[in-house]
Amino acid sequence: MKRNTSSRDDREQQVTQMLASLRLVGFEPDKEDKLLLHAYIDDRVSLNDLLAHARQFTTLAAYEEWQRAAAQSTIENHQSGISHYQVMDEMRALIIRKQKK
Repeated sequence: MKRNTSSRDDREQQVTQMLASLRLVGFEPDKEDKLLLHAYIDDRVSLNDLLAHARQFTTLAAYEEWQRAAAQSTIENHQSGISHYQVMDEMRALIIRKQKK
């Protein structure tokens, strides 16, 4: 099912430009974000799906839920927790998302 009106080449160019802009400010998307972007390029997800993903951490409640889930996962897996670098990367992404509003 076709989800987007733009061509694959256009979507790929848009994603390439977006990634270049993010990298200029020191943000590198994680593996899951990159998979989602490739799904957009391949027309398996829509722009609405990308927007919903970007809005995931734009509210305090969403952030707190993510934090609770991460903490619970750490407890369940007996891991030492999330790395400082991962936290910094995710906070940069949140700041960038907020600045775009």
